[in-house]
Amino acid sequence: MLPLFKAFMRTPEAQRDARAIEAARQQTVAELEILDAQLKSSDFVGGAAFTMGDIALGCAVWRWMALPVERPPLIHLQRWFDTLATRAAYRKVDEGDFEVLDGEGPRRFHIAPFATSA
Repeated sequence: MLPLFKAFMRTPEAQRDARAIEAARQQTVAELEILDAQLKSSDFVGGAAFTMGDIALGCAVWRWMALPVERPPLIHLQRWFDTLATRAAYRKVDEGDFEVLDGEGPRRFHIAPFATSA
């Protein structure tokens, strides 16, 4: 997912490579399909209980949901993401401003609250 995130958050729009972005999107989908398969049989990443694994992967999926890309339906991943979104601590970081430092200098972004499927 990192190449995809960098393509949108660290690469000026005029310098983005559409083929590389699509390849990174497809790779990210393949990786998230593994997580979706794991979540088919468990409520959380590590099983029935919320763990540190959910926090780490929750941050990555939060980024995925914020990117302006086509996302295939991954129903177990979406259910898990919706569950995380009900947690007060997760909602607290779900929205806000952040700054990216790159060759163009600091650029500020705003993330609006994500719509969940619920």
